Amino acid sequence: MPTNFCNNFVIVGGGAIGKYLAALLCHAEQKVTIKARRNAYVLKSGYRLFMHCQINGIITHPEIPARPAIIQDYSELDLNVSRIVILACRSYQLEFALAELKKSQLKIEAIIPAGNGLFWEKTIGKEFPKTRIISMVITHPVKNIVAGVEVTHPTGKGGIALAPLDAENRQLCNELADLFRQSKIETIVHENYTAMRASKLLLNLVGNVTCAITNLSAEKLFRNAAVSKVEKISLKELLWLMDKLKIKLVDLPGYPAKKLQLIRLMVLYTPLWLFMKKFGGEVGRARGDKKASLHLVLGNAGDDPILTEIDEYSGAVVRLGEENNIDCPVNRQLTAITKTISQHPNLRAKYRANPDILYKEVFGKK
Repeated sequence: MPTNFCNNFVIVGGGAIGKYLAALLCHAEQKVTIKARRNAYVLKSGYRLFMHCQINGIITHPEIPARPAIIQDYSELDLNVSRIVILACRSYQLEFALAELKKSQLKIEAIIPAGNGLFWEKTIGKEFPKTRIISMVITHPVKNIVAGVEVTHPTGKGGIALAPLDAENRQLCNELADLFRQSKIETIVHENYTAMRASKLLLNLVGNVTCAITNLSAEKLFRNAAVSKVEKISLKELLWLMDKLKIKLVDLPGYPAKKLQLIRLMVLYTPLWLFMKKFGGEVGRARGDKKASLHLVLGNAGDDPILTEIDEYSGAVVRLGEENNIDCPVNRQLTAITKTISQHPNLRAKYRANPDILYKEVFGKK
């Protein structure tokens, strides 16, 4: 590691992703601080990251102990020390997080957004126009557990991908990648952050928004022709946009571009029955009874209004289309429905009792 590399990190967000990244950086002997909300699930006495890694075809289960510093306010930090800031908060917390960061007067070496979606980098760039930005996506499924945080894919499938917004920051990307590789994490560095983000968005959309609204498992969703059609066209809209804007699918850790291209072919060129049987069957087997991120949030919401990250899923497709004068009506409808049922819990039962209603509302059928 170069002697001029900034080895001080502040991670904004004490959830599963923040703790996961903190553990990897602690393992690489970096100085790590987590800035957490008052009630964040952070173990101040330390915690462990439970991994499932595949090394040379052999699955191993290393445990990484971590004891980052924990703060609730930036005033607890030395403002004269340069730091790399990793944003591991929710998308609906981003605006507040950036406002706090600006107010803090920290010396910031670089900002790394680790959330989902397509537009974090643009938002950050407007607030910090002179600060280096490195884009990050994480393809590990990660969750909080009592003893710390766990990578939940049984074969260790997934990892981290990084991309600079400017070519001159390629070296910083490579240096960061080397840190994560010390924990045997598959880490890829890309030239084009938009392609990397769009490829991850495709993965995020599969069996997520439609499952969240109907509360169907992926396996059951793809047995329902009406909801499968909604799913297929929502994915088509993203892929059509990517084709129109010449955004390529790229390798992600655990998901090579060849596999993403197969998803593209199934979505764009197969009839619905084959899409349900082949694509749906594979997704159902891979997912099992596990819920994707948005489905997990809405499924566990009970009778309470909640905030979701729908703007980083179907909402991101809509926004990308709007910026290029292309309408994405199915994703627009899915975004609107998700926002409605997240704030009005009594309406969730309508779609769960009769999933075909989703098809009728999306396509304006009576």
